[in-house]
Amino acid sequence: MKNQLNPIKGIFSIFVVIAFSFCFVGHATVPSKEIVLLKDKNITTMVGDNLVGGWEYTAQGAPEGYDKGLLLIVGQDGKYQVQVQTGAGTFVGENVTVKKNTISFSLMIEGGLVTVNLTANGSKISGKSSSPEGDYVIEGVKSISPE
Repeated sequence: MKNQLNPIKGIFSIFVVIAFSFCFVGHATVPSKEIVLLKDKNITTMVGDNLVGGWEYTAQGAPEGYDKGLLLIVGQDGKYQVQVQTGAGTFVGENVTVKKNTISFSLMIEGGLVTVNLTANGSKISGKSSSPEGDYVIEGVKSISPE
C-alpha cells in the first residue's frame, strides 16, 4: 500500500507546485527581464504622465531585429529611464530628456549612436530615430499602463 501512494504523492506534489506558481505569476505579455525595470521598488511611475508605460513599436525600414520591439518608460521625481527591447537585444536609453509629451534619448547599438525623438498622444506614440544607417519613422501603441 505504501508503494502505491508514492506515485500519487508525486503527482499531487507536482500539481501543488504548478498551482502555487500560477498564484504568483501575472499574465504579463512581456518576458520577466522586461519587468525588472518596472518593478524596481525605488521607481514610482507618474500615473498622470502619458509617456510612462510600455509601448509596442515598429520602426519602418529598420534592419531586421531592430524593426519592432517594446519601449519601456518609467519616471521618478521628473527623471525618466528608458529601456528598448528588440529582437536583437535590450538597450538602455541615455541622455533622456522630456518636455511635455515628447521624449528624446540616445542608444548605443552595435557601436553606433542612435538618437530617438518620440511624442505621445493618448495611447499612441510616434517620431523618428536617426542612426549612421539612416532615419526611421517610429510608430507605437501603449501596451502597458502604469497602475
